[in-house]
Formats: sequence, C-alpha cells, structure tokens
Amino acid sequence: LIPDPVLEQTINDPPSNWTLYQIDMEDNRKSRGGHLPDEAVDLALERLKAQNPDEYETRKSGALMASEGLIFKNWNRRLHVKPGAEIEAVVKSRRITRHRCGVDFGRTVPHCTLWGARDESGRWYIYAEHHRAEWTIERHAEAMRTINEQWGIEPSLHYCDPGDGSKTELGKEVVTSGRSHLRKQGFNIANADKRWSEGCRTIQRLLAPEIVMGDDGPVSGEPMLYISDECPNLIREIGMYRRLAGTAISDREGPVKKDDHAVDALRYLLHTDETRYAGGGGGVSGGGARRGAADPLSVLRG
Repeated sequence: LIPDPVLEQTINDPPSNWTLYQIDMEDNRKSRGGHLPDEAVDLALERLKAQNPDEYETRKSGALMASEGLIFKNWNRRLHVKPGAEIEAVVKSRRITRHRCGVDFGRTVPHCTLWGARDESGRWYIYAEHHRAEWTIERHAEAMRTINEQWGIEPSLHYCDPGDGSKTELGKEVVTSGRSHLRKQGFNIANADKRWSEGCRTIQRLLAPEIVMGDDGPVSGEPMLYISDECPNLIREIGMYRRLAGTAISDREGPVKKDDHAVDALRYLLHTDETRYAGGGGGVSGGGARRGAADPLSVLRG
C-alpha cells in the first residue's frame, strides 16, 4: 500500500530465480474450490471496496495497481506490453496511417524521445525509445537519426517540450534550444501540448480496452495503446507514475517529479496528436463491431 519503486520494479520484472504469487480473495469461494460460501466472500469484498476503493484491488489480490496516488491504474504490463518483433510487424504494415515522436528535453536529467505509430483504427504502438542523461543535443540528434535509419522510418512530426534547454558541445556554460537544433538538423518540429491533466486522461483513455458492440451486447476488446518491450524506461515509469500526495489529477501541481521523463514524452506524443487530429480516428473493429473507445457509453445509446 506504500509506494516503493524498487519493490514494484522487482515485482514487474523479477529476477530469473524468483516466482511471484498473488492470491486473490475470490479463490476462497466454494464455487472456485475454496472453503467459504460465495455470499460471505461477496459481503467481505463489498465492505472492503466501501472502506477504501483505492486500496480495494491491492487488498483483494495483492496487485500493485491501486497504490496511493497512482495515475494509470488501468496499466497492465501483461496486457499492454508486446514483444518487439510483434510490434515491428504492425509498425511496418499498411495498417499504419502516421508516425510521430514525442520529445522531452533534459540536461542533467534524462532526455527522452519516443517513437509511435497510429493505425487506421486509432490504436497506437510505441515502438522505440531513446533515453539518456548528460548528453549534448548533438549526440541526442545523432542517436535519433540512427534509430530512424534502423527502422527505415522518418516520423513526420516531432512533438517537443517548449522548455527545451539542452547541453551543447559548445561548453558547459552554454545552453541551447533543443527544438532549434533539431529543426536545423532536418527534423520536423511542433510544440507539444503540455496540459498535464488532459494529457494524463488521454493516456488513460488509450490504455482502456475499447468497448465494442457484439451480437450479445457491449463487450471489452483490445486496448488502444501497446508498448514494445524494447522501451524499458517507459514501461518502468508508467507503472510508477504518481501524483503528489493529497492532490487530484486536475491539480496544477502535477506528478511526483522523479522518473517521469518517458511518460512526459508519451503525453506529448499522444495528447498533442490526438488533440490535433480530433475526430479523425473512427473505424470499425473486427466482426463488424462498432467502436466506442472515446466514449465507452456510446455503444449503449444505439
């Protein structure tokens, strides 16, 4: 219940000789082979949820997703992270309609660039990351160009943090504009939408499985955001991204300013593009089901 980044990282990516056990209270039911009447388990869970909804999932099953202040409670590493080869196959397919990057500059703290592709249904695939601290902007630009060459893909827009002070090879006393340097190097640059609470909600929405209308009514489908397992810093950060104690997601104070650079780059990428092209992501899911990812209740309105 008390956030512990080291413990959470160990549980999310355990050593090879570890085995993780999570025991769900639901398994106490007689209907599941347990020893308690189903009615007793229902009552216990109902009381537990009423006492503290934020702690409910942790106390019920041992999951870490309900830790205090956690912003992306619907993040699930097993659901949202896919093997790099699987992501690559989609990214290089004809299903992709556009390629974008999100860039969070840093001098002593890490600079992070993320590469994302959006398919015809509006689903995002984050397929590469560059995450380095203490580098000059010249080295970052070269690393970004190398990744583009490795993938054979040139993203058409790079959504950059307007607070772009960066180190340069001119010397420690010189701070330069990261956006200006990247622009001179031929990268297509646009200012990122930095609105924090709105950006977090965009990520939350995309992490949620789309709601589709099947033959028997609305059902939960796939999430609208997948991340390659070759983006370890983003995977590590998104599972531990928290708001400051005692604040809400709408508060201006924002998140705990630690291990947040990859998530910032993700916000810039997804929220800026989703806002810029609002309304352009419609489509039809498999089996003729109607999509309702942006508004989960839309499938109930006929």
